[in-house]
Amino acid sequence: MTTMKFLALSLLLLVTTRSYAHTPSCRALVRDTSISNLYLYTDVYPTFPGGNKKLKEFIEENLKWPLGEIDFAGTVLTSFTVEKDGRLTNVKIERSGCQLCNVESLRLIDSMPNWKPGRIAGKSVRTLLYLPIRFEIKE
Repeated sequence: MTTMKFLALSLLLLVTTRSYAHTPSCRALVRDTSISNLYLYTDVYPTFPGGNKKLKEFIEENLKWPLGEIDFAGTVLTSFTVEKDGRLTNVKIERSGCQLCNVESLRLIDSMPNWKPGRIAGKSVRTLLYLPIRFEIKE
């Protein structure tokens, strides 16, 4: 009887130990370093050199209509990371209705100068920003 209890207990421990050995740790599941230490909210938000007024002027002066006549008037929602040194990286199209406008939006953001980075507790941090770019038909 004692031998049976010992075998049953040994088998139970073996099965339990084996099942825990194959469980990945949380650390192993996080592999995307592009989002590590990336903030959406900061004490001081990133800014375009000269502020929002200069950003609007930059967009108006540098935005080019896509080639050909298009029947699109709307907004392309972009996102990008403002790095600690102000560089813009990870530029993406989040929402759009016009493929040619997507290409122009990416070109526009790539042509921007470095921004003033976001800050938390006085230190520069990587910050995720969303920027809507409006395409309007001007008559």
